[in-house]
Amino acid sequence: MPGSPDGALSTRAPLPSIILPNMTAKNQTLGQILRTGFLPNLINDSLDAEKAVEAAAAAGVRAFEISCRRPDTLALLARLKRLFPGVSFGVSSLIEDGPYFRFLQARGPRFPSIDEAADAGADFLVSVLAFSAETFQRHARLPIIPGVESADEARRQLDLGASLVKFSNTDAATLKAINGGPIHFGLPLLATGGIRPARIREFVQARVLVCVSGFDLILRDRLQAMQQDFDEAEVRGCVAEYVEAFSAARRELQPEVDFASADPALIQQQSGQFLNADMAP
Repeated sequence: MPGSPDGALSTRAPLPSIILPNMTAKNQTLGQILRTGFLPNLINDSLDAEKAVEAAAAAGVRAFEISCRRPDTLALLARLKRLFPGVSFGVSSLIEDGPYFRFLQARGPRFPSIDEAADAGADFLVSVLAFSAETFQRHARLPIIPGVESADEARRQLDLGASLVKFSNTDAATLKAINGGPIHFGLPLLATGGIRPARIREFVQARVLVCVSGFDLILRDRLQAMQQDFDEAEVRGCVAEYVEAFSAARRELQPEVDFASADPALIQQQSGQFLNADMAP
């Protein structure tokens, strides 16, 4: 196993691989996101990120967002990729280059650009805003997840190459209506904003493929205590609630979709939702 940051040999057991042979790296990453449907976000807090990833991975999660709102985004990305080679790590809260981005950089605190995140090894890219055509072209080898506010914006981002479309703080009933009959239920939805295990079924019923929550929501009122005294078993149990809620809802509502395959092309075919999945050569 890789060495720990202080140079000591890591005692972590290797994670079981879910990577399928003869699959593009882009599909491998997207498959890891889709497999459980739950994508934890490493937000800006004092929680031990390495222990949080290890606990969540023990619950079956194989993909995580690292927020640009952290002061250590790229350093943490490098460290986690070294320690957990079987896990996919994306960078979120990205902003396209331009006058607004440059203003924010000058104002501070500085955060990574899209190119910096990709060059540092991000496995996927996420924003609450739309991405430009140039970004989709430049980083076509990565799953890109833009933030959108309407079905039309979602369709335009998918036509550029998006793998999922992210709706923030939108209730399940609204998402179900957005992805309704007039546009043929084809949007590959990712939802974020206050989502807890008890709400997973309603989102799956709305044909949401992935939900994102930060560890502030995952741990709820236990976050503060966990930042001081980390309890691996408790964190694993909290993450498992999301994973199990997704699994139960999918068995009930989408039994025809083999999410356990972690194969985006197959999931695209069976779900009828457009993932821009790379087809096998």
